Amino acid sequence: MATTTKAAAPAKKSGFLGVKEAWIILAICCVAGYSVWYFVMGNPDNFIGGDRSGHPANLLGTVYKGGFVVGLILTLLFTVICLGIERFFAIKTASGKMNLSKFTA
Repeated sequence: MATTTKAAAPAKKSGFLGVKEAWIILAICCVAGYSVWYFVMGNPDNFIGGDRSGHPANLLGTVYKGGFVVGLILTLLFTVICLGIERFFAIKTASGKMNLSKFTA
């Protein structure tokens, strides 16, 4: 009498796996940051007479006058927000079912 055994199926990964290539997020945030700087803050409605080289009419126009560094700052801000949300989901998924005080003891 021959018995056959089946190989165990590989364990399925479940839940949020995290971001494997963060440079993609950085590139998207860079495009978003410079787009907000140029198209939203640099909108001609934010300047007196509709000329970007003129005097700003409101706060968005004033921030636009800060130069291309503003786009870089927005890129960093968007990156921190995106990766913070990603880390929240990754840590929430990785949390165990054991009591934390038992685990640390």
